[in-house]
Amino acid sequence: MIKVGIIVGSTRPGRKAAAVAKSVHDLLKNRNDAEFELVDIEDYKLPLLDEPPSHHASVQQSAHEALEPED
Repeated sequence: MIKVGIIVGSTRPGRKAAAVAKSVHDLLKNRNDAEFELVDIEDYKLPLLDEPPSHHASVQQSAHEALEPED
């Protein structure tokens, strides 16, 4: 059976993407031609996505040592 991930791609505070994805999932979950799963990237706590506002990619500075650009 086909598996379809409905990805919540926003991690911002106040995001609306999770509510939209849940609505889509609720509409599709009773279909029997595919399996649907919500995948929320916020659940994975990726260091790239939790930068404080003062650390912006354009200045190539990260709050996480592992994400610092190499010289």
